[in-house]
This record gives sequence, structure tokens and C-alpha cells, in this order.
Amino acid sequence: MLRSSPSTALAVSFLGSALFLSGCHAVVAADSWNPFARALRAQGQRQRTLEAELGGLPPEPKEPASFRLGWHSDTKQAAHLARAVTMDLHVTQPLDAVVLVPVDLPCGGLPGAGYGFPPRFRVELASVEDFSDARTIYETGSADFPNPGRLPVWVPAGGRAVRFIRVTALKLWARGDAELVAFAEIMALCGPRNVAVGARVRVTSSERHTNLWSQDNLVDGQTPLGLPLAPLDAQRAVTHGYRSWTVREKDTPLWAQVDLGRPCVLEEVRLVPAMPPDFPVSRGFGFPVRWRLESALEPDFRTPVMLANYTAADYVNPQHNIVTVSARRTTARYLRMTATAQWNLRPDEFMFALAEIEAYSDGQNVARDKTARDSGTVRPALAFWDPNYLTDGQAPGGHLIPLPDWLRGLSRRRELQQEFAALATEHQRLSEAASRSAQHALLGAAAALAGLGALITWRSRRMRQTTEAALRRRIAADLHDEIGCNLGHIALLTELAQQSAPGGLRPDLRQIEHLARETSDSMRDIVWLMNRGGTSSDLCARLREAARQNLSGLEWSFAAPDTARPTSLALRREVVFAFKETLHNIRKHAAARHIAIEIREADDCFSFTVQDDGKGFAFAQAITGQGLENLRRRAETLGGQATIASEPGSGTRVVFQVPFQGVLTT
Repeated sequence: MLRSSPSTALAVSFLGSALFLSGCHAVVAADSWNPFARALRAQGQRQRTLEAELGGLPPEPKEPASFRLGWHSDTKQAAHLARAVTMDLHVTQPLDAVVLVPVDLPCGGLPGAGYGFPPRFRVELASVEDFSDARTIYETGSADFPNPGRLPVWVPAGGRAVRFIRVTALKLWARGDAELVAFAEIMALCGPRNVAVGARVRVTSSERHTNLWSQDNLVDGQTPLGLPLAPLDAQRAVTHGYRSWTVREKDTPLWAQVDLGRPCVLEEVRLVPAMPPDFPVSRGFGFPVRWRLESALEPDFRTPVMLANYTAADYVNPQHNIVTVSARRTTARYLRMTATAQWNLRPDEFMFALAEIEAYSDGQNVARDKTARDSGTVRPALAFWDPNYLTDGQAPGGHLIPLPDWLRGLSRRRELQQEFAALATEHQRLSEAASRSAQHALLGAAAALAGLGALITWRSRRMRQTTEAALRRRIAADLHDEIGCNLGHIALLTELAQQSAPGGLRPDLRQIEHLARETSDSMRDIVWLMNRGGTSSDLCARLREAARQNLSGLEWSFAAPDTARPTSLALRREVVFAFKETLHNIRKHAAARHIAIEIREADDCFSFTVQDDGKGFAFAQAITGQGLENLRRRAETLGGQATIASEPGSGTRVVFQVPFQGVLTT
């Protein structure tokens, strides 16, 4: 059963209350004697104040950004037993805040965002391990703490110098027979840094499941929140970071380095993964499989200092999360990240990419806008990629902002959304009371009531139409977020299950994983058609991505013009599905080794040509068996045409052409 996210439920509840309030406002505001009018006006003003404040806060993450879910306790002990997490920060240091990040697990029948967050809890700080000098900085009262959904909970620490943190669940989260406590991450902020990364963690009970659930996940810096971003200024040029050109051998060493301009005492280094918009499903784009990070005082790294070394085993891709490396107050001027095993772009093509490198000294990012260079490998001549973009402050989706500002802003957004929910309930109560009062007053004015009723009905209908349109867009977005995440987790959990499943079950598990990924891909196509910009450039980018996914393991080429002509939803729909059907036929029937794809925009028509060197077929015998008639029907619905030419042993050529101004004829 699908469950809507907390933010969706809140939006629907508030929109319903606002709609009713607008309908009765004309009655209530006109009657100054009405005892409910002043309260309703005050709540309307508060609503506008909240909306203005929300507009200046960081946007809410739309989907989980990491495959590591976090930690949760076991479910076998009695519900009255408290569960505690204790963290040792290794050194005593002043803390500004402790941040609790909820788990986001929208999978199957599970409730999704806020999974396992305890309704009552306590946060304590201490400088000694036995907590004999413990100070409680937060404890819930007699009422349950509202479930935070996917947004973090910011607990101020007041700058107290401590070494140990303890978070105790005083009441367990319960759904059905399950009673447990879970967190995705527990952060400890000292200035701009999360000093809890790599801390020693001790828990009273735990359920462990490979990388999904582990107490170490609480301090790995990987959360469902993603990157600390704010939208880019509209006047600022978009950059993607650094990207090497492709190499044929996976273990070809590639590196990029930053000159900090002067020797600095470093506290930590942050590596930000890339995710270019033309590869929307490739979080952690180009992040190396094996790598090391070194510092030095000289540019040629004659005497390097090793800060992190992950060259002995494959590193789990961080997806849309920062990788934080402790520098242990090393003095350095140069930083170099060396990739020793590269990310697989496509068969026999490997590369190294990174969005940003940050280096913190005395609470400042001393790498910002500094000079960077690479190992000399030829790079693609693209305006969005350059070594110096490693230090320009941009990351996938916006510009990087200080971690405390981002987390505090998300926590404030959670508080405001909860206030919105309370306002919606109070709006309903006052609206109903105001309606009853207005009805009593209007009993002696039937004619006025009829006219006013018509006005209210007209206004309500108009607002309902606007509200329903906005709601449809929100539902489309939520379907993408919820179902996409569900399918991703199903595929992931099925892949993990194959490792320990009996041999007889593995083919079924592989089939489930395959169907989940195919369904997720089809859903992305539909949501893309509804929401993406309508230019031929966007369409070509989508076709290129479809070719990359469907022709994996084959040799293929793709040529497209560099234009951005407007395209209709109908054209994009028929072209995308016809193109994918063509590639599916090649993959299934052609036994081809090379496929050439060419996109053209000429004579007010958009066309794609796909030529393969496969075994071909006798056209008259295969027209109904390989879906070729479908291509013709799709083209003809827009006033275009599809031409298929093939002979046994000579490959197949498909040309699909439709006019830019074509409209559906059926």
C-alpha cells in the first residue's frame, strides 16, 4: 500500500482548511460582531508570516540520498526497556549543537520518512565516560515529540566543552508488532564541522544488515538529506566540477590537486561527488572505486602525508553525500586526490570526476577559489567541467552553504510545517464555528444569503480548480519520489538478498530486481515527460541516456545537433517511447555489434535514425512480430512517418520522423 509523505499529507490538510476558510471569510470579515472573525484574521496573518519565512529556508530533500539507512535497535526486547546510543568524540571540544537525522525508508508497507524516530528521548553531554558530570540539553516532556519526517532535529548545545554524547530513547517508536528506535545519523557540530564523523559508537542493542543497518552508519557522514545546498543565483553560470577524459583501463591512475596558496593547518577535507544533469540517475558520477587523499608542502608531492587510503578495497559510492576526511591538523599547502580504480562510464570506458574539494582550517574553507590542476589526461572540451571548478563552491543542484546553516534551516522548516498542521486543525474548528454563527445571523436576510451564497460558490469553485491543479502536480512529484524510492530499495534489498539466498531462489530474486529497475526506468520516463522543459536539447539528452542504459555492452555512437527548439509534450512522448522500442528490438533480436544513432532537426521536423549491423530480417515476415508496426502508429499519430529497411544479413535501418508542430490525430 502506498503511503504519502508527511509533507504531502500536510499540504493536503492545509489546502483543505485554507479552501474552507476562504469560502467563509467573506461572511465572517463583513460581520465585525462575529466573535470568530478576529481569530480567523489573526491566523491568516500568521499563515502569511510562516509562508514568508519558509521561502527563505533550504528546500526539503525529495528522496533519500544514500543507500546506507542508518542504525536501529533490535525488536526482541520488551518495549519498556530504554535504548541508548553513546558516542565518544575522541577529544574534548566545544559543541554548538547535536543534530538527530531521521531514517527515510519508504519501502513496501513501511511508513517511510521518520521511520523509528523515538516519540520521547533525552540528549546528554559529558566530559567523562561514566557520565557522572552529564548535562541534559534536551528531554521530551509528558507529550510525544512530533515525528520529524525526513527533516533533522537541531538540539542546541550552548558551546559546552564535552567529549561524550548520549541519546536515550525513553519511548520506542511502534508500528504493528515492531517496537524499536532508529536514526540515520547523529551529528555533533563545532563551528562549521561535524566532529562526530568517525566517532566511536556504543549502543545497547542493534540489528545489523550489511551496509544497510549498522551503528557505524551513525557517524559516517552519509545521510538521506544529501548535500548542504541552496539554489544558485540566476545570474551565476552553472558548473559541474572536474572530469577527466575516459580511459580504457580501469586501473589507469588519475589525479586532481588543489594549491591552497600557503601552508595551512588543516582540520578536515571534504570531497563532494558530482551529478551532472545529463546523467540524472548517476549520483556519485565519476567517484573513483579506489582512491587515496594526500597532502604535501611541495607541488610535486615528494614527501606526501597520507590523509585517507582506500586503495586496497572498493569504496562504497557516496551517492549524493559529502565524504569527510579528518586531516588531524596536518600542515599542508597542496591536496591531491588520486584515483587508482576508475568509475565505469560504459563498457571499456572509465573516468574520474568530482564536484568540489573543500579544506577547513580554523573553521574556514581555505580551498575556496584556489587554483587546481590534474594529472594531464586530456579532458573533454566542455564548458561545465574544469579543474578550477573544484573550488568554486558549486555542487550538483546549487551552491554549497555552511553545514550548520543548512541543518538549522531544515530543522526550522520542520517546526514551521508542524505549526502549519496545528493551524490547519484550528482553522477547521474556527471555520465551523464561524459558519454556524454566520448562519444564525443570515436567517433574517434570505435574499442577501442567496446572493452571498452564489458568490461563495463561485469563489470556492475557482479556488478548488486552482488547488486541484496544484495538487495534481504535487501528487505526480510524490509518486515519483515515493515509488521511485520504493523500487530502488526493492532492487537494492533483492540484490543483497541474492548474496545469501539458496541457489534455487536466486533466479527469482534476479527477476524481481530486473523488473524493479525496469519499472523504475519507465516511471522516470513518464515523470520526465510531464515535468521537464520542452526543448529538443532536453529531448536529445534523454535519448542519449536511454541509449546508454539500453545498449550497455555494445558499441554505439550518438550524434545530435546543438539546438534547443521548443517541443510539445506529444512529440516528446512519441519520440522517447519509439526510440526505446527501437533499441529494445535491437537488443532482443538483432545480434548487432555496433549501433549508429543520429538525431536531425531540419525542415521543421525532428527525426532519429538508428542503423545496426545485426543479422537483419525478412521485412514482410517480421513486421508484426517485432513491434515495428508500433513505430509507424506512433509517427502517424503526429502526422509523421516511420521507415524500416532490413534484409537478412545486412542489418536494419529505422528512420522515425515527426513534424515539430505535429498534434495528436487520435
